[in-house]
Amino acid sequence: MVVLYEDRIGPAAKQFGPHDLLCSCIADGVGISVWELIRDIAYVPLKGNGNLRNACVDVERFRTKGETVVAVFDDDEIRRLLALPADSCKPAVKAAVGSHPGLVVVLVERNIETLVDLAADATGCARPDKKDRTARDSILNRVAFGDERIRTSLLGKSESLRYLVRRVTELVKAPDRLSAVSADMGGPAVDAESEVPAHSP
Repeated sequence: MVVLYEDRIGPAAKQFGPHDLLCSCIADGVGISVWELIRDIAYVPLKGNGNLRNACVDVERFRTKGETVVAVFDDDEIRRLLALPADSCKPAVKAAVGSHPGLVVVLVERNIETLVDLAADATGCARPDKKDRTARDSILNRVAFGDERIRTSLLGKSESLRYLVRRVTELVKAPDRLSAVSADMGGPAVDAESEVPAHSP
């Protein structure tokens, strides 16, 4: 399995907070080590929703062994990108992104910064500047590797995070969907442009 994000990776290129948080929330529910999930679920930060949209069109590029690809879009700009009416419902947006049987599309409420702000509030941190990816990863990793009760509280406040966790958990529980994508792509995460591993436990 591989998760595609429209966000950029931080300058340190060692941790990607959104993905670590996703894996930790899944681990809480299925009893699998978070490090096992981080190892087995690859992620690719694609540096913009246009690049992510193109990846969804060319989804087979990421399915070398038939893996399921999960594409995580911010909800606030995707309709403009797809030239859809501003009031288009989520099913219509997802259909416009693509209907490949190996593709799962998830829309994050407004944008990733909304989730970061909720995480900052939950941990007592100051809300970071929207462009500060280092602070973003620091806050999300504080939640990812901290008290499970904080993750539970965050899930209760973010419907889209709950949906993302539920969908990926369903895939994790299906043994035929797990893959050796990390080995195929040179590590548990790959930068889409440089193909340099971006995260390793």
